[in-house]
Amino acid sequence: MQEIDIKKLVMQDASVFRLFIRSYQRYIYQLAYGVLRHEKDAEDAVQEILMKIYHALPNYRQEGLKTWIRQISVRHAIDMKRKRSRRSDRDDDLDKVAPYLDDGMDSIDSKLIKQSRNEHLFKRLEELPDNYRVVIHAFYIEEKSYEEIAQEHDLELSAVKMRLYRGRQWMKKHWREEEFR
Repeated sequence: MQEIDIKKLVMQDASVFRLFIRSYQRYIYQLAYGVLRHEKDAEDAVQEILMKIYHALPNYRQEGLKTWIRQISVRHAIDMKRKRSRRSDRDDDLDKVAPYLDDGMDSIDSKLIKQSRNEHLFKRLEELPDNYRVVIHAFYIEEKSYEEIAQEHDLELSAVKMRLYRGRQWMKKHWREEEFR
């Protein structure tokens, strides 16, 4: 993978942005899919997220590109999921039939790889200390708010925030980032 010149990227240099897309498109897809759990929605989200990133580049403060990308991607995917859940006219039958439709986009191999990655992630989550795992799972997987987690687990709001923070720190310390690409 080629090194991306951050200064040129921030200046919205087209060739550098194309390199950025090649380098981070898969990562952004994984983030979006992790929230949306729907391949087509995740693919749509990637396009929208890339546009958001492109327009936000002049405001980038060069404080960790991958973290900045993750924040934009996850927030956008959560917004999409909220909008999707608000739509009452969504055709649930399509979701039931979707596994039987082949749009030619993903091969069986890539689907198996994605499934294997998800299984690996859930196994790794089991390694977290119990008090962190509960809030990490509730916040990221079940997408519950701090308030909902605090109420369900009889915790103070500050305790939920601290456990999330410490859980993320624990994962950074014990897991290698490349395992989840």
